[in-house]
Amino acid sequence: MKLVLYGMETTNITNAGMEEIVAQSPARVLSELAGEGVAGGLFGYRDVKDLELAANAADLYRDLLILLVVSQDHYSPGLYRQAIASGVEVVTTSELASRLSAMNTGVKKAERVEGAEIVRTLEDIASRERHTLSKLVAAAYSRDGGVGKSTFVATAGVYMARTAENFSSVYKVVVVDLDLEKEQGSIAEMLCVPARTTVSAWVDVDPDRLKWEDARSLLVKHKSGLWILPAPQNTSELLNFTPEKVERIIKALSRHFDAVLIDLGYGVADSLFAVLRYVPDIFFFITPDKAKVKNATSFFRDTAPSNDIEVRKIRLLLNEFNIPGALVKKHIEGFLGQKFTDQFPVDPSVLKALNAAGGDVAGPGSPYYEAVSRYIAKVMGPAWPVIEKESRSFISRLFSTFGRRRKEVS
Repeated sequence: MKLVLYGMETTNITNAGMEEIVAQSPARVLSELAGEGVAGGLFGYRDVKDLELAANAADLYRDLLILLVVSQDHYSPGLYRQAIASGVEVVTTSELASRLSAMNTGVKKAERVEGAEIVRTLEDIASRERHTLSKLVAAAYSRDGGVGKSTFVATAGVYMARTAENFSSVYKVVVVDLDLEKEQGSIAEMLCVPARTTVSAWVDVDPDRLKWEDARSLLVKHKSGLWILPAPQNTSELLNFTPEKVERIIKALSRHFDAVLIDLGYGVADSLFAVLRYVPDIFFFITPDKAKVKNATSFFRDTAPSNDIEVRKIRLLLNEFNIPGALVKKHIEGFLGQKFTDQFPVDPSVLKALNAAGGDVAGPGSPYYEAVSRYIAKVMGPAWPVIEKESRSFISRLFSTFGRRRKEVS
């Protein structure tokens, strides 16, 4: 295990069983952080250049722990806000010393501390500062197109990204588009984001070596803060997606993102079933149409068991489309042998956006967006924050965040 130190005295962090790397220049810091077995970086704060360097490191190596150690004289609310906005954790020098001392009762600050204890201390300090929002890796699937699956994924992704922005500077959400059979266009098109890259660029990624700077160059970003991995441009690209490669892509994304939402096509390809086997949660969509219910029944009774897809992790969802001769909800549940976990209303504003060129389908305020928001909050559990009014101003959010920080420090 290695720890890169820059711009601070190392008297209290003498290693024993852990390799300590002291970098003398900004370029050297970034180079050392890229090395094998590095757990993170500890940056001593002297002036704004040290914060900028730490922020650059946090941006490049999101999977590493980046701590900014600030003296009480230098600490200020402004510095704290700048740091957390960049994904850098802030620790005062006195706090670091007291934490180390508490874990090593009777040990003076100048004495040696075991390397394993250093790592545990740093992780403990960081975990108190880091977000506690729940994580999610899920796929949306159906045996038919036109059931609202992609609209749900786009809306859920935007909602999660907007919510996380209010409560965490490091929580990131990505939507992966693996659906080529869309009747209403790709998710990138739904959200009015140019698809300058596609999921095909990820076919040969190595999840254990992919750095954040490379990952984000292969993605596009929505104004909500949601990251998007656009769909392949044609069906021939799907030939490269073996089940093993698809699993590697999801593993790589799960390393850099806290929430990964995957929109699957309605086919029966091995690569799609590989995703359904791999992810912990499946959102299965259906409408009250007789033909679609029949296909869904076949999936639950035959397709899922024969392809080792666990039915217990499937969340059955109903989109209440206005369909002539629509089946009643309880009758659908009887056919499928499954209970619905939720249902979503018909929303004219969403349908209008889907049919309009350049319409952003996932904006807040519509009945559909609110229904999806409530459902996702329920899925994520009590740790997931609920925003009463998304129009809350930046200033009020800022004071709320700083208020929580003051309580933690005291």
